[in-house]
Amino acid sequence: LCFPDLQDQSYEEEWKKYRSFILFVEDKPVGYISVQLHTGIYSYKTEKWERRPGALHFTAVGVIPRCRRRGLGELLVVFVAAYAKIGGFKSINATTRKSNKPMQALFKKFGFKITKKIKKFYPDGETALVEELFLKKHV
Repeated sequence: LCFPDLQDQSYEEEWKKYRSFILFVEDKPVGYISVQLHTGIYSYKTEKWERRPGALHFTAVGVIPRCRRRGLGELLVVFVAAYAKIGGFKSINATTRKSNKPMQALFKKFGFKITKKIKKFYPDGETALVEELFLKKHV
C-alpha cells in the first residue's frame, strides 16, 4: 500500500539484506522503515554499492496513504536516528528521487543535507539526491 507501483514486483530475497521495522497504530500496520547496515549507496546505473563505512543507509520509508500527514514519517525517522546513535553509526544517508519533495522536506526537518546529485540514477532515468545526516558524538 505504501508503494503501489511496486506491487507487481517481488523483492523477497532483496529484503532479507535489510533491517525493517513496522509501525503499528492500534494493532494495525500503518508504516515501515527499512535500513541497511554499514554499506553505502546503491547505484542502479553501475549495479554496485558505493561503500561508506560507519553509515546507516535508508532503503525505504513508507506510510500508508490514509495515515499520511500525521507525523508518522517523522516518528520513523526519529526511530532510525536513535537506532543509529545507539549503534555507533557516524552518519545516516538516503537516496531520494528529485521529484519526491515530501521526503526531501522530511529529511530537511532533521538536518539532512543534500551532498550529491546523481543523474539517471533510477531505472526510469530520474535523478537521485543523496541526503546525509552526520551524527555528533556526545562525551
